[in-house]
Amino acid sequence: MLQLILAIAGVYMLIAGKVPNWVLGKKGYEIVGTNARIIGLVLVLPLPFSFGVGLVLGVLFGEVAVSYGFVIDIVVLIVELIIAFILIRQFRTPVSSQSDAPSSS
Repeated sequence: MLQLILAIAGVYMLIAGKVPNWVLGKKGYEIVGTNARIIGLVLVLPLPFSFGVGLVLGVLFGEVAVSYGFVIDIVVLIVELIIAFILIRQFRTPVSSQSDAPSSS
């Protein structure tokens, strides 16, 4: 379920080209453009990867593969979250507020 939510957020980042504030966790930062799309790709890719690995394991091992698939799915989810967290910390930039801009009067 969590992987599906992250994949939906990743698709949004790929299309919109920006990371929503609820993913960043703090106001005052933003990630836009190519960096946001890279994070979106990181969040989307594990879902088809896990599906493909589960399919291959099911063909090779039959019903025994269910436990292997579950463990692989959890490991992929943890790795996905770690990579996304690191990229968010690297790519975020402070948002300049409009009140800091000098007035022209």
